[in-house]
Amino acid sequence: PAEFAALHDRLLQHDLIVTQELSTAYGPLATSALRAERSDLVVIQNIYFQGYHPDCVYVGPMGGRIKSPVGDYHSQVVHDAWRKGRSVAGAVQALHEFPAATARDVFDRSARELLAREAQCDVPISDQVLEPGSAHRRMFTFNHPTIELHRLYLQRIVERLELGFAVG
Repeated sequence: PAEFAALHDRLLQHDLIVTQELSTAYGPLATSALRAERSDLVVIQNIYFQGYHPDCVYVGPMGGRIKSPVGDYHSQVVHDAWRKGRSVAGAVQALHEFPAATARDVFDRSARELLAREAQCDVPISDQVLEPGSAHRRMFTFNHPTIELHRLYLQRIVERLELGFAVG
C-alpha cells in the first residue's frame, strides 16, 4: 500500500495499461479507479478454475504453505485421510470414492465464478477453459494454466490490442 501512489503515477506515463481485475483494496491501482482515469485500459482474466481439480487445496496460511510433491497443492481427500490416521490404501480408497456429485458441484460453481470474473474483462478466455474436448489438459492446477492456454490467451490479447503481429 505504501507504494500504490508511486506505482499509479508510473502507470499513467504509459500509453496502454493491461491489468487483471484489482479490487478497491489496491487504492489508485484498483481497476475501477484506473477505468475512471483511462480509456486505454485493457482488463484480462485471472485464470483460476477449480473444476478439473475438485479436491485440490492449500494447506497452511499464505506465506506458510505446507509443501507437497506438487508444490503448494494437496488433495483434500488425501489430507483428510492423513489427519484421520488412515493407511495409504485407505487414502487411495477415499480417492476412488470421491463423490461424482461433489466433483460436478465444484465444476459448476467454478464455471460460474470464471464467467462472472470474465464479465468484467475485455479479453475472453473462458471458452478455452470450459471447452468439453480438451480444456481439462489446459490447467495444471486450479490456478496454473498450461503454456498452451497462456499462448492462446496471449494471442487473443495481442489481437485485442491490434498490435499487428502474429502469436503462434
